[in-house]
Amino acid sequence: MSIVNYIASVNIALKSRIVLNLEKYSKYWSFYHSRYRYYTSREEYYTNLITEKTPSQLLKLCRNQAHLSETDAYLQFNGLELGATHREIVRQLGRPKFSWKNPLFRPHQVKVYRMNIHHIYCYATLHFINSRLFAVDTNFKKLSNDNTNRILDTLKSKYLNDNESDLFNGVIDDLGNTMLLEHNHYLSLKYVAGEMAFRRTLHNAVQRKEKSKASFEINLDTALAEYL
Repeated sequence: MSIVNYIASVNIALKSRIVLNLEKYSKYWSFYHSRYRYYTSREEYYTNLITEKTPSQLLKLCRNQAHLSETDAYLQFNGLELGATHREIVRQLGRPKFSWKNPLFRPHQVKVYRMNIHHIYCYATLHFINSRLFAVDTNFKKLSNDNTNRILDTLKSKYLNDNESDLFNGVIDDLGNTMLLEHNHYLSLKYVAGEMAFRRTLHNAVQRKEKSKASFEINLDTALAEYL
């Protein structure tokens, strides 16, 4: 066999092996591609689920509580109290699908769980401040009208005793914890801790950022005045 024919046979064998490997892993690639096709990486996909990333955005979750409906029950996420520690969360829910440490605000960490509630799937984004649970953002996607109504009826029965109060106005318990509900493209359910320590931490972080920004602008004005 000549060298040319030998090289040609090797190339054919390599191409056959590549095709077999592609067929073997095509189902995994199609799953990955369908879920993350709009993102460059799995990390970018999950990071995109985290909508509140700055202290000011997190502080906005502590909305005006004057118009919220009061409940006698204590607001909890999956049986877990707001203010629970990392260890308590992992003990109950297991390891998260994704963890993220906020480079913009070091006390802030996020864990993302993919939940299955009797074939109703959702992503639960858990926000921690100083390693304690501050807020939970649960997004239900691809819900049927029946399942949407079932979720709303369950929340109303659990927290409002089926009275005429509107869930979408928000709910507050005796500890100051709040539940906020939104229904746009998909149903979003947020639980926010009412403990003042969280709010002080966020408020102080916002103030430090504003002072830093003001100081930078003063220094910039001074530098421009000297240079121009």
